[in-house]
Amino acid sequence: MKRWTESKEHPPRRGFTLIELLVVIAIIAILAGILFPVFAAAREKARQATCQSNLKQIGYAAQMYTQNFDETMPYSGTGPTGGDLSTLLDPYIKQKSGRGIWRCPSHAGFPDDGSWTSSYGYNWEYLLVEGPDYPHSDWNGFSNSGVALSFLTRPADTLMFIDNNGPPENPVLWSYVVRPGDRTNPFNQSGMGRPHFRHSGQANVLFCDGHVKTVRPSINLIPNEREHWDPR
Repeated sequence: MKRWTESKEHPPRRGFTLIELLVVIAIIAILAGILFPVFAAAREKARQATCQSNLKQIGYAAQMYTQNFDETMPYSGTGPTGGDLSTLLDPYIKQKSGRGIWRCPSHAGFPDDGSWTSSYGYNWEYLLVEGPDYPHSDWNGFSNSGVALSFLTRPADTLMFIDNNGPPENPVLWSYVVRPGDRTNPFNQSGMGRPHFRHSGQANVLFCDGHVKTVRPSINLIPNEREHWDPR
């Protein structure tokens, strides 16, 4: 009877060669290079959606405010005891300033101590009461009244809130943003910001009719101020 040799019954195990390992590593590196940006973009999309939801809820609060105060837009929110617009809308939102819906998840550097009130800036220079210096170029003391809803001739085109930020030397402490044409003093009040296009080069905007959409940096160009900032 023919007998199988031990080598045929138990062939020796063969490991990966160095070239095979290098090929596998190269394939993994290529896949990682392709997938990591996709994952990062997906995470940013999720943060952007959360930001839009925040603005939607702020819009609902502003609408409730207008119904309770003779169809006028929110006033400045400031007063002798301090505070700002986020504090003014707190009864409708039940969210403390600087937390919850007032904080954009993509707003890098936003502190946890409540020293900043909002990731979003209110179009205060146009949405506070009209007057001889309209649009406002300075903060007119305390308790500036909001404009009447009837003053908004194009609410679907007029910006109410937008993602905002400030430079390190003048951080955005308050929930107000400066209009594009105010170039005499770009941050004319301490703590007020400029639009911040932190969502893949775009910004989220809440318009006066309550809808929210993502916009390009062109919204902050002076020629577009009349279309998207000025409610008249």
